[in-house]
Amino acid sequence: MSRNQYTTDQWRLNNPDKILRYRAASNEKRRSEEYRLSYRLKKYGLTEDDYSDMIADCGYSCNLCGASFHVVRMVVDHDHDTGFVRGLLCDTCNIAIHWIETALSNGNLQDYIDWIT
Repeated sequence: MSRNQYTTDQWRLNNPDKILRYRAASNEKRRSEEYRLSYRLKKYGLTEDDYSDMIADCGYSCNLCGASFHVVRMVVDHDHDTGFVRGLLCDTCNIAIHWIETALSNGNLQDYIDWIT
């Protein structure tokens, strides 16, 4: 263990209250809608206008199931290989798309369909 690591570990052991306050403030910041929006824009290379247009185009509801984003959590659907942004989905549909893509890529979905038909 390096001297710096030892010093850091000692400080953490001696200052648990400061660590808890820092983590609480950091978590509160990450939960704010403004932070999540700026994170999305940066992560997917979108401008605020792009994002507003996407919301308007989908009518503030999931592009697949139609659930209102007032009720469910909205996520940016994107291709994990290319980074291409496809649209806005509810969290449930986004997870379903991921599982389907995974099953298609490894051949399991087609094997299962062949087996049940």
